[in-house]
Amino acid sequence: MRNLFSEIDKMVERFLQENSHRPNEHIVGEIPSLGSQQEYSILQLMTHVMTHEFHHKGQIMTMGRMLGYTPPDADVICF
Repeated sequence: MRNLFSEIDKMVERFLQENSHRPNEHIVGEIPSLGSQQEYSILQLMTHVMTHEFHHKGQIMTMGRMLGYTPPDADVICF
């Protein structure tokens, strides 16, 4: 998992380097699950990816708990 996360971190870093100066520029592409072309801003795409990552982080932590492990700090602020 650590190796996979490291590779994803590199991809995200490259995406940010190439696109952070134009957050409102739109990208058009086909979304296979919707069966149609969609248009989203770079900021919308990045926000989606980041929130989706938290979803998967939560899944991994839950699986660990179910297996009896205490999860590490996940950088999540709880109130």
